[in-house]
Amino acid sequence: MITKTALMTLAAFAAVLAVLFIVGYLLGAAFGPESVEPDTHDHGLRSPVSALVVAEEV
Repeated sequence: MITKTALMTLAAFAAVLAVLFIVGYLLGAAFGPESVEPDTHDHGLRSPVSALVVAEEV
């Protein structure tokens, strides 16, 4: 049988991990490589609007 103290310790550990995960996710979203240098490579994929612009230029 798991004691109440052990359950409280596990719950606190899980809460700390969850907070660290969320903070890391937010920091990664704010300061990740996409925020510094946006991906300008279209990899051959074009939106319908840009396809129309290209079609008009030709």
